[in-house]
Amino acid sequence: GLTEMDVKNFILENGDFIEERQNDIYIELGAKILGHEG
Repeated sequence: GLTEMDVKNFILENGDFIEERQNDIYIELGAKILGHEG
């Protein structure tokens, strides 16, 4: 399994990519939530 260090190293190496993906995910989630409410 993954250790905490593995996860931290992965995040450090892929931080920029992860941040970009997180923005996309939040935008998608926001759109879904707004879509359901509206």
